[in-house]
Amino acid sequence: MAPAMELGGSLPFPKAHQLAASSKEVGGSLPVPDVQQPAVSSEEVGDSVPVPDVEEASSPLEVGGSLPVPNVQELAAVSEDVSARYIRPERELEQVAEGEFGQIPVIDMSKLVGGDDDESARLHSACKEWGFFQVINHGVAEEVITKMTENIQEFFSLPLEEKMEYAQLPTGMEGYGQAFVFSEKQTLDWGDMLFINATPINERRMRFWPTNPSSFRETLDKYAAEVEKAARSLMVSMAKNLGVEPAKLLSLFDDGVQSLRMNYYPPCEQASKVTGIAPHADGTGLTLLTRLNQAQGLQVMKEGKWVPIDPLPGAFIVNIGDMLEVMISKLISIVRNNSFLF
Repeated sequence: MAPAMELGGSLPFPKAHQLAASSKEVGGSLPVPDVQQPAVSSEEVGDSVPVPDVEEASSPLEVGGSLPVPNVQELAAVSEDVSARYIRPERELEQVAEGEFGQIPVIDMSKLVGGDDDESARLHSACKEWGFFQVINHGVAEEVITKMTENIQEFFSLPLEEKMEYAQLPTGMEGYGQAFVFSEKQTLDWGDMLFINATPINERRMRFWPTNPSSFRETLDKYAAEVEKAARSLMVSMAKNLGVEPAKLLSLFDDGVQSLRMNYYPPCEQASKVTGIAPHADGTGLTLLTRLNQAQGLQVMKEGKWVPIDPLPGAFIVNIGDMLEVMISKLISIVRNNSFLF
């Protein structure tokens, strides 16, 4: 049984709205090795690794501080038994639509850029009916994705002590660990993560950017820049479909935060009882997700049922976040009412 790894990058979202997210469930993921758990408990894993002290005040970029919890990769390595804190009884009640809705739409970005009306119509339908789609021919070089994949695999193969050099601080989400753990009784995700803010560049916190492997920082920088270009290109097409001036939509994200989340989901002998990442909605602009190996598990919700996703080689899975929905709705209202933003 192989671990699952995935990488999600989100387009910057306005600083004033970093915490905004609607309660509407847009989509979510079921078990797939992910990157999101931090500190280690000596009671459950063995020797503990100290969580760094709070050595600097929270910056405006910090969101999602968590309580220290066991490192899942380490837990999986020392025992086949799953702690009760990771078991989700509600999993038995969830409905999975096997083949009922087919696969999420596939969009060819090269056709969008070329002005293909049929492809634009497919994108509009995908946004309206699904909120998820796969994008191919997205312009992000294959060698950039391959290098990112290799570096992430190398990082998660490091000894725990080395990975913990990049551990989250208790006050923020950036770094190696897990997000949004607020209670000692909370059911936990079966996965570990490395979370990094890539933009604004002048506010990068390099203490969380791994130096092992030695090429990791350069790779992250290049990958982030390429993915942001792809995301902005998609938003241009979305805006045109809605009769919104693309420049106005893009300008709302100019000074926002672009985040990269690298997820690692260790193999689990009781995989049917745990979840890599709990069902959730993304509060960002756009999330572009890529699977780093062939492990299955990603699902999105449609009409109250979970739809399994089979990622295409080299494609990005795109999730329209709550923030983009809010911004587009606002712009459409402005256009219709001939009013001013804010």
